[in-house]
Amino acid sequence: MNTPPADEDSVDLVNRCREGDQDAEAILFARYARRLVALAQSRLSKKFSRRLDPEDVVQSVFKSFFVRVGDGQFEFSESGDLWSLLARITTNKLNRKIEHHTAAKRQVDKEQAANKDDLGGAAYEAISREPSPEDVLILEEEIEGLTGDMNAQQRQIVELRLQGYLLEEIAEEVMRSERTVRRILDRVKNRLKERLDSAISPD
Repeated sequence: MNTPPADEDSVDLVNRCREGDQDAEAILFARYARRLVALAQSRLSKKFSRRLDPEDVVQSVFKSFFVRVGDGQFEFSESGDLWSLLARITTNKLNRKIEHHTAAKRQVDKEQAANKDDLGGAAYEAISREPSPEDVLILEEEIEGLTGDMNAQQRQIVELRLQGYLLEEIAEEVMRSERTVRRILDRVKNRLKERLDSAISPD
């Protein structure tokens, strides 16, 4: 990683970013990314370090930060303020991802325990195995049919929801309001309902 110019104040660089200067964005990323990755790594236990990549978290931090700077959301009086903000955003994003993984694990454990009790060991093992390539292909085709006329960001919203992300997490990831995210997901749900109704209705 190249060392950024030491004589250029970070506050001035943020002001340049506000005007859409990509060179300033690159300098700020080079100046702070390594420290933020180290911060994220220090907050991860061994268990979560295998699931979460600190560099991906930091990439997401800067993506959100530069968009919000462009919207005029931040004002800084000195460079230390910028580091404090970036560190706080990194910690918050990391904590939300850890909470998401933990909640998902609890839900899976709960569902698996209930399914085993209801179905018995042999039946449970039969239906809980990994999906076959045919199953995956059918699912992909169904999703493509539901989202084929959507743009890349709208499809990303649907994919994140299918992965178990909460509305507020999706809204932050794609940098849209929760209302927008909900509207797109409702559109997909309505399309799916129409498909199901059509499939089961008599000729």
